[in-house]
Amino acid sequence: MTKINATTIPRQWIGLIVLAALAAATVWLGAGDDADSASNPTSPSTAARTDAIAHLAPAEAPEGGVMLPGGSDQIDGHPVKFPYSDLGAIALQVAVTNAQTGFDVNQALALTDIYVADEDRSYFADRIRASVALRRQQAGVSKTGEPSAPASYAMSPIAYQLEELGPDYYAVSMLSYITFTTVAGQPRDGYYTGIQFVKWIKGDWKVVQGAPADLERLSTQGLPASVGPEDPRFLADGWISLSAESP
Repeated sequence: MTKINATTIPRQWIGLIVLAALAAATVWLGAGDDADSASNPTSPSTAARTDAIAHLAPAEAPEGGVMLPGGSDQIDGHPVKFPYSDLGAIALQVAVTNAQTGFDVNQALALTDIYVADEDRSYFADRIRASVALRRQQAGVSKTGEPSAPASYAMSPIAYQLEELGPDYYAVSMLSYITFTTVAGQPRDGYYTGIQFVKWIKGDWKVVQGAPADLERLSTQGLPASVGPEDPRFLADGWISLSAESP
């Protein structure tokens, strides 16, 4: 099986629903020219809150990994209404990552209606279309229609890092294991690190574009190593393992 690395797959592949993931050693953070209300950490949607967010995420993973909460509701089979806690913010990122399967642009675009802040949907939609088109091209899949077997793609989140950027506003880094098969039957796998900004908006966590200053800072500092748990860099770079039993 061919191993995926930052040079074999462009960053756009990992952005099938570039809501969540970036290629290792690349930073694609959905930067824009202006920060709108959904991207501003002091927007009314967060500043008006008086109750304190629950800080439950551990500094180190317990044995078996961190158990994340599930959503209290679903939309089209996808979990929503995550708890108002830092673990809820991580759970959103995991849900988005788990939803990244296949080559269907309409399925990818539908996820923006579920998981992206209203003000940022058109921004992400443009990049999603380009990302899915590139993924299909690289896999040998036709531009439209159902992909031919055995072409497949899936992401499985295995670890995270969390940074609180402001009230109800986080940067979530997610380490995922990717499996990919081309139409010709060539399998590939590997680890990838993605980062996304999430914010508590109208009673749930949502993916947002991010404030320009945060985009610039995270782009400059780069991403932690995209390695598996058996690699010494996994712990050295601060990865916290997720429980395989999480919802």
